[in-house]
Parts: sequence; C-alpha cells; structure tokens
Amino acid sequence: MKTNSQPEVVKMTLAEYEAQPQSNRGVWTTERTDLPNWAAERHLYVGKRTLLWNSGAQGTALLIEGLGLEIAE
Repeated sequence: MKTNSQPEVVKMTLAEYEAQPQSNRGVWTTERTDLPNWAAERHLYVGKRTLLWNSGAQGTALLIEGLGLEIAE
C-alpha cells in the first residue's frame, strides 16, 4: 500500500477551475497570526486561489495554487 503525505499536484485550466462549484473554490484571505512562521510563509497563501478537492481514497484536501494546484490560464 502506497502512503503519501503530500497529495499529487492537480492541474487544470482556468475554465475547469471556474466550473468547480463556487462553494469549493475561492481565494485565500485569512491571516494566520497563530502560526509562528506566518510572516515568512504568508506569500505562499494569501491571494492564492484555493480548491476543495476530493482525491478519492485520500479524502478531501484543500489545494492551494502553487501548493498542489496548478491552474493554466
């Protein structure tokens, strides 16, 4: 049995992303001042498109543009 803590990268076009239910996609706006390295890591999250993705056996994951989610314009 293969175990992997990192989900595979999901690649889709902008049209495919926009076709996802609006309740499953958005843009990260939440500031996480509770995380110790937030100031250094903020650029990886804030302003990036997000998608709740059902990856089958691994369950549902939050994908972040640049971190598991690639959207081709």
